[in-house]
Amino acid sequence: MGAGTLIGARLLQYSGGLVLFGAALFYLYGFRRGTPSTAAGQWPWQRLLILIAASVALLGALIWVMAETASMTGEASDAVNPTTLWTVMSETRFGLACCARIALLTLSVIACLAISRVKVLWIVQAIVGSATTVSFAWTGHGAIE
Repeated sequence: MGAGTLIGARLLQYSGGLVLFGAALFYLYGFRRGTPSTAAGQWPWQRLLILIAASVALLGALIWVMAETASMTGEASDAVNPTTLWTVMSETRFGLACCARIALLTLSVIACLAISRVKVLWIVQAIVGSATTVSFAWTGHGAIE
């Protein structure tokens, strides 16, 4: 797996994570109580946008871990080797940060499917989106010693 895979994976998770965070915040302050957009049954596109953003970011995070594992070992086959993936995920700071991000994004997808109250969903997604956005710093250039 080459540099293009790493760049593409970062693009997926950064764009998905930022849309997740920004859309949830916009829904909280942009739609007032009682407007047609907050009425029950009138918000499927907002939920769909959040679900797609979280899913894209989750896919990007998973691809990034696999590509980075292959890059670290120098063997493309290690990207799908469970033992090697577990070693990277559990014994490196990069892997632990990615585990946290993957857990947050999984929580976001589950919340999107499980929470029916609109405002509660937006609050949860804004919190998860902000934590996901913060987690980008843990795997960026600033995290390198």
